[in-house]
Amino acid sequence: MNPLSSEIQYLKGVGEKRAIMLNKLGINTILDMIEYFPRDYINRAKKQAIRDLIIGENAAVIGEIVAIETKRMDRVRSQLHVIISDEEDYLLCTWFHYSKWIIKKFEDKKKIWVSGIVTEFQDTLQIVHPEIEFLDEGDKQDFWHSRTVLPVYSL
Repeated sequence: MNPLSSEIQYLKGVGEKRAIMLNKLGINTILDMIEYFPRDYINRAKKQAIRDLIIGENAAVIGEIVAIETKRMDRVRSQLHVIISDEEDYLLCTWFHYSKWIIKKFEDKKKIWVSGIVTEFQDTLQIVHPEIEFLDEGDKQDFWHSRTVLPVYSL
């Protein structure tokens, strides 16, 4: 029997519960997993200037935090706005759902890497719920944070 045709649940680290989730994506065998390719890649080595960002496209930018603001929408909901700058232009990063602990991680002048789909809000470039990495945290980086090219899957 070809080991690549084995059910995905028998792959070490997968198990029955995760196999059910993978089956919903059409991943039933080990070969299906190998052939499940990313739909895109984020190249973190490529430096993009904020002024060169294109609305509707995925982008990755390194900047310095210049402003942090929380806006209360009503008694329960609030928004977190973080503005970063690459010394020439500004990018608004917005979170509608966030944990309170993350606010403490954002500090003025801290270098940050953000990634996501670029949108526009009130004539300002914006990324909603961006992926983030604080660059000043030195050796606290895990496996994914140390990679220069990251896969983006359809999920």
